[in-house]
Amino acid sequence: MGSEMCIRDRYMTFPQMTVRRVIIWTLISIIVVSTVLVVYWKLLNVNFNILRYDKTLLLTAFAIFLCSHLISSLRFHILAKRMGSNITILESILVRIGGQFLAYISPSYAGGEPVRILALKGRGLEFSKGLSIVIVEVFLDVILHNVSAILAIAYLTFNHGRLITSYLPPLIISIATLGVWTLPLIFSFRKLPFLEGIMRKYMAKHMSKVESAREGLRSIFKSKVIVYSSLLTFIATIASAISLMLASHSVGLSIGFIEAYMALTLSLAMGSIPTPGGAIGVEYGASLMLTPQAVMLWRFISYYMTIPVLALALIVLVVKFRDSFQFLP
Repeated sequence: MGSEMCIRDRYMTFPQMTVRRVIIWTLISIIVVSTVLVVYWKLLNVNFNILRYDKTLLLTAFAIFLCSHLISSLRFHILAKRMGSNITILESILVRIGGQFLAYISPSYAGGEPVRILALKGRGLEFSKGLSIVIVEVFLDVILHNVSAILAIAYLTFNHGRLITSYLPPLIISIATLGVWTLPLIFSFRKLPFLEGIMRKYMAKHMSKVESAREGLRSIFKSKVIVYSSLLTFIATIASAISLMLASHSVGLSIGFIEAYMALTLSLAMGSIPTPGGAIGVEYGASLMLTPQAVMLWRFISYYMTIPVLALALIVLVVKFRDSFQFLP
């Protein structure tokens, strides 16, 4: 009887604690991002009034930005199917977009992966295979965004005839991030003695799962699905760049697609710093290419307008698919 009460109490309190933590982190993220934008606005004396900007361009930019999330959901879906999950396309959209809400409120955008792994586990996919999928997703994003950021810096440096000091932070972060995220590719095809020794020392009980994750990575990297996933990653990034370009046009900054793409990848590279919502980093990276008004409007579209949509997807996911996805004990 006592154990039943304990289990029931845990069942009743865990959801509330989880919701409470999400609410706290959401408030922290919004406060931090808003504080950074207010400081940015005051320091640069930005003349920003969203009501004066072209509403058609603004809403179109927002719609296209949401489409980039849908494209990423399709990538998640084909990877899950490749690994044997019976998840549906609607569920994949809810999982990917709902998970992004947690990413938006977490440092370095790192909160969405556990949601996707748990969802896949609830759809018949073991933990290690779900881990393989999210590693590939992050790997593809990191490679494309950071390589593009480095190329953007190289292009800007060539145009200026020298490496400007303000380009050093995204350059250093991009190189470091690429260095770390090439490990999954190496890990899937080769056993590195020093890494194997560390894992066997500290993860001896989980080596079977490590081997299963390695096999999953190898399976994805050797199949055609990696080509399709890479293409979808590129298309999603293009959609985000078009959204950024339209947002810039809305405030009177006439930039082309290439400039918008460079601004986007620089902001994404800097957004990987460990602050909620990538605060400071996103603004710094975007400001290397955009006017302060464009930076603030892009932040408004990609963060403030997007978060309610992501939150709604997460709520629907947890409420409608609570049992099948096993988010709660």
